[in-house]
Amino acid sequence: METPLLGQIRHTRSLGERRLLGIDQGEILNAIKKLCFCLLIFLAALVACTAYDHDTPDTGANLAGFERHFGFERPDDVTDVYYYADEMGADVLYQLGFAAGPETVDRIVAALELEQADATARRDFNIARDDFPWWDEADIQQAAFYQKANDKQDYRWALWYSEATGRVYYLEYSQ
Repeated sequence: METPLLGQIRHTRSLGERRLLGIDQGEILNAIKKLCFCLLIFLAALVACTAYDHDTPDTGANLAGFERHFGFERPDDVTDVYYYADEMGADVLYQLGFAAGPETVDRIVAALELEQADATARRDFNIARDDFPWWDEADIQQAAFYQKANDKQDYRWALWYSEATGRVYYLEYSQ
């Protein structure tokens, strides 16, 4: 005699695989595998994101961001290093703000092969987050401006240097 519960759960054999409620166990296993793969990718993305501290200067993560983007260790004249990284989604955005002397600025410009540009080119770089206290838009408007873009024009670098304040503002992003 079949009970109602057993009547609802039917086990059948179909092509050598067991079926439960009309769903192939192989399909269930594949769905579980896909879910695990998606979770693994999500966790890997979280772990792979760059560390930074946009509220506190000169942290280890911020200094590592300096070295990562400019390709050399922070010189002694570089202080007050702030760093922000947004790597979620298809596009990336990096911002650094710090104090430095003109020699270091020249070294960064040479290392990144930036070119000095006029004020009209500045409007192309309005993607920066301006809600950080260390990102001073008024200072940036008066600063010397350097830039470059890759061949496809979908990745850009920009650097502003204010001789008056000794502040450097750096922006790197994809679009």
